[in-house]
Amino acid sequence: TTYTCSRCGDSYTGDETDALGHDYVAVVTDPTCTEGGYTTYTCSRCGDSYTGDETDALGHDYVAVVTDPTCTEGGYTTYTCSRCGDSYTGDETDALGHDYAVTYVWSDDNATVTATAVCSRDASHTVTETASSSVVSETPATSASEGKIVYVVSFDSDVFEDQTKTVTLPKLDPAYEFVGFEWNDDNTAVVIVKDNNNGGAESRIPVTVTSVETAPSCTEAGSVVYTATYELGGTTFTDSKSVSLAAIGHKWKAPRWIWNADNTAKATFVCENDASHVETVAASVRVSENAPTCTAAGATVYTAAVTFNGKTYTDLLVDPIPATGHDYDENGVCRVCGDGGDCPWCGSHHNRRTLSGWWTELVHHILYILNRIFLWWSVVAK
Repeated sequence: TTYTCSRCGDSYTGDETDALGHDYVAVVTDPTCTEGGYTTYTCSRCGDSYTGDETDALGHDYVAVVTDPTCTEGGYTTYTCSRCGDSYTGDETDALGHDYAVTYVWSDDNATVTATAVCSRDASHTVTETASSSVVSETPATSASEGKIVYVVSFDSDVFEDQTKTVTLPKLDPAYEFVGFEWNDDNTAVVIVKDNNNGGAESRIPVTVTSVETAPSCTEAGSVVYTATYELGGTTFTDSKSVSLAAIGHKWKAPRWIWNADNTAKATFVCENDASHVETVAASVRVSENAPTCTAAGATVYTAAVTFNGKTYTDLLVDPIPATGHDYDENGVCRVCGDGGDCPWCGSHHNRRTLSGWWTELVHHILYILNRIFLWWSVVAK
């Protein structure tokens, strides 16, 4: 206890007691992500304090949140500490870019093309552009071949590619114009037409040909008139060709001969083609005689001959002469032919006037006698 004079201020101590000692109260400070923890001890009587029971810092407990990349922005991961909220970003990725599905629509007249690109990742990402086309080549159609027009179009946006379109033009119907007819050696014909829808190209088309014949006669020529006909666009075109047929000439039958009483003759020729065509030609007559013999008749032969149309024709007229008969002498031998009459033995007829006739008769008689002897011997021998 301290005793102090109230008048002079003098003082002293007495009634001393022991020190109470500190009465520390502990206050724990938990560790954080970045700082360690500890306990603060503070005396409740005097406020004296100290720290102790220190612990390590906990370190951050990051939770990752991924932000995916988009068409235009890159992706990344946000790491946030679950204890203190500290955060940072990392694992960055590039933007994906647009994944466009592109359509091109040509106008009905092919003058413009509308291009539309829609991103498959985000349908709100759409690009549309309409551009005019131009013709880079054109091949006109003809009646022989199809034509074509080639269009091209370019776009300002690099999203779109240049486009090309080929339009096929259908063949044209032929536009024929008549040129003329052309005849063939066999009297058939073709018509020549040019196609004004094919550069004037010419075509040859077989056509129908009719014919009218005027038959030739023996002496006068005939003809065949051929007529070609072609119809085009309601107009009928014709052309004719005449072919001469040579006269056929006479076709004479074999002549009919007429002999006159005086043994002159003539030949009459009649044409097979026309019976009114008759020609009569006087014949030259040559006379020859075959004299009769004792036993055979003779004849006077008249040979008529005409030359007609380059050919010689003949005919015969025979005037018979009777046989003269035998003129036998007193020996029975014909004065004309030497005929000896009939053999008194055998009845055979021989001409004794010739050497061969005598020999024939002699041999005949010898054979006759031998035959008779044989017959007699045959009877006697029995």
